[in-house]
Amino acid sequence: MSIKKIGVVKKSNVENLDILVNETKSFFAKKGAEVIFEQDVESLDNNIPTLQEPLDLIVVLGGDGTFLSATRVVLKSHYDIPIVGVNLGKVGFLTEISIETMFYNLDKIFNNDFAIEERMIINVNFEPNSNNQQNYSVFNDVVINKGALAKIIGIDTYIEYNSKKQFVSTFFADGLIVATPSGSTAYNLAAGGPIVYPELDSFILTPIAPHTLSNRPIVLPDNVTIHLQLHEDIDRVFLTLDGQMGFRLNKGDKITLNKSSRKIKLITDKNKNYFDILRVKLGWEERKVTALNYDKKYKD
Repeated sequence: MSIKKIGVVKKSNVENLDILVNETKSFFAKKGAEVIFEQDVESLDNNIPTLQEPLDLIVVLGGDGTFLSATRVVLKSHYDIPIVGVNLGKVGFLTEISIETMFYNLDKIFNNDFAIEERMIINVNFEPNSNNQQNYSVFNDVVINKGALAKIIGIDTYIEYNSKKQFVSTFFADGLIVATPSGSTAYNLAAGGPIVYPELDSFILTPIAPHTLSNRPIVLPDNVTIHLQLHEDIDRVFLTLDGQMGFRLNKGDKITLNKSSRKIKLITDKNKNYFDILRVKLGWEERKVTALNYDKKYKD
């Protein structure tokens, strides 16, 4: 892959970020590449610009939220631009490169020593009652949830499969998450949903604090269409897309979800597997290390 034109999407209000950005630009210049698109997350939250020309690469400097903003830039552009994330946040499932190894890994990318993972996108058709429909693309998750003082909400859920519309359930809960495999380690995981391997194509339906404890998360194939609607009119219910766009919901509003024909291309280290990331980010090794230290202490 020849890299000549680069975009940078950066987190706002990070200490010494300007220094890091300038060092990054100098690194790219030495490689014969140029940053022709640079935006911070705060400005992207207000308006996603349309790229006037294709980019060879987008580098994200921030956390997973910053990465999600970069995916919105790519999807609006209609160009298939690969993204690499450098983690300046906390956990960072999507921004897997550490700042300490940033330039080492960028050098590997310029030497074509990397892998590309293609991640599923959800098409969201939102049709407010008696208004024109609105279309969005979502990388992580679609969430319906109630405000702080709202009572439990009911969400009528149907799937359309082989041209047949089938009723799933009315989920009475604090809300409902529909996640992609990439989003399975985000809000879905916190709500008790499963971790799904990110290169699979599937939908994950996870009720948030369901009133009926037998309402459990469901994994659905990618060739279904999901239909969601409020069971009754309740004030202070919201639709949130990737945690970045929000809309108030009313009874009669229709939400239709299906798999997009597009995918996001995520650059990863070809020598690292997904389970390496899970072990580090979720602390799966901590108990093992603690046990070893305990054994060593008492054996000594």
